[in-house]
Amino acid sequence: MATRFQPIKDGSTVSRVTQAVRQAIFTGDVRPGESLREAHLAREFQVSQTTVREALIQLEQASLVQRIPNRGTIVTKLTDEETRERLTIRLLLEQHAAVEAARRLTEEGFAELRRRVQVIHNALARNEYFESAQADLQFHRYIWEQSGNRTLHAELDQLCAPLFAFISIRRSEKSENLRDVVESHEAIVDALFGGDAIAIRQQIRDHIEHTYGKLIGAAPAGSTANLVRPQLRSHRRAREKDEGSSWSFFGTAPLFLAGASSGNATSLGTARTTSSRSSGLQPV
Repeated sequence: MATRFQPIKDGSTVSRVTQAVRQAIFTGDVRPGESLREAHLAREFQVSQTTVREALIQLEQASLVQRIPNRGTIVTKLTDEETRERLTIRLLLEQHAAVEAARRLTEEGFAELRRRVQVIHNALARNEYFESAQADLQFHRYIWEQSGNRTLHAELDQLCAPLFAFISIRRSEKSENLRDVVESHEAIVDALFGGDAIAIRQQIRDHIEHTYGKLIGAAPAGSTANLVRPQLRSHRRAREKDEGSSWSFFGTAPLFLAGASSGNATSLGTARTTSSRSSGLQPV
């Protein structure tokens, strides 16, 4: 491995090493799937291996690197097929999380969502790949959290954190203008505020497809990913008849979710409208 890092001379060594490796990832100096050896990095930075290890832990928490048994630490890498698989599962889980979040969000919750949208806009305006990906993830994390389902939140976080990180790396490699490729998040806030379960699910689907479709391209012939959109369309009528369930993709809602998903889109929307009238909150 060629020397690519300068010795750390001042400031917090862990923070400086973290920033230097992160920058190298987003500039392409280190590539997805490339190994990051602690001893080698320690020599280049002229710091201890403990310092490097702590920096790599921080990068792992941001999902920019992965620790692989018997291989050490590598820069996060997902194949197009793995990315599609994660997006497929994310779609199903996030649709349910968003519908449940719409039932629980308060005036303060919507204000927080709008604040997070502004953070995304600020990062996009500066074309900052890592910062925009982190702001994007924090926006969606808040929706998952507001679903009130801690297991669902944890599963989405584990599934999506590497996805957000790797996608941002891919965009950095392509030198994409983020304002041209990242879908607006205001429409999601609008759908959540409106409270219509079908509209919320559709907006989540549109957001994921528009944001990631061009980046990963069409699924190859014979891929299981080709089954996703036809299946979702074939179950749309059943889903509309059973508006209380976000899980009609599977045919019928699992029994253990029936209680949590009770109700319908109309009553949810009506409740949101009534709440906004009483509080003076206007649609965003």
